Amino acid sequence: VALIDFGQVKRIGYKFRRELAELIINITELEETDEELRRLSKLGDKMGLKFAEDAHEFCPAALGLYVLDWSREELPGGYSAYELSPRNVMGDVTYFPPEWVLTCRALQ
Repeated sequence: VALIDFGQVKRIGYKFRRELAELIINITELEETDEELRRLSKLGDKMGLKFAEDAHEFCPAALGLYVLDWSREELPGGYSAYELSPRNVMGDVTYFPPEWVLTCRALQ
């Protein structure tokens, strides 16, 4: 997978592509049980994302939904999908791996 960003070309490795595909599939089949949200959160942690110590346990799942499912107003863990909300999930994200940054730019 290659992403083009304003004239720059970057390559995303196999591991991240596989994990992103797994995340997308899990989101499309999500029933929002605590068990499924924990599984999504575990995948987010595995993908190299870092979160504040006091972040809700579903913060990684909420972030995945925030990035990939724009139809939502509310997210797991009491997070808001509104960018300027004080409850926006991005407030608890402390580190985005470069692959995530590129993917998010490509989705916009």
